[in-house]
Amino acid sequence: MNRSVFTLDDTHQHMDYADVCHAGRYRIDYDALIALFSVLPEAQQDEVKERAAELRRPAPDAEDCTSRRTNYAMGKLVDDVNQQRDMLAILRDGYVALMEQDIGGGQ
Repeated sequence: MNRSVFTLDDTHQHMDYADVCHAGRYRIDYDALIALFSVLPEAQQDEVKERAAELRRPAPDAEDCTSRRTNYAMGKLVDDVNQQRDMLAILRDGYVALMEQDIGGGQ
């Protein structure tokens, strides 16, 4: 859950910057990220979203659209989110396997 919160927070940063500085062109698939933790019970999914919303910073202003910020928000941050998304997929698969094992009586 913690990894999901921080990855979602990074995604929000990217999207907020892209909205202001790159005409809303996202380099992250938000729906695919949300789908990774959709295997959690609904209350835990809501908790992830709420905790990420609490971390959310104000959207940047147009004067924040610098090449340095672009390199971070549209480059490094995207790379970090994609790496975290890969790890979340591994964690999700392990979680699903564990739940199936518990449901199947440990067989």
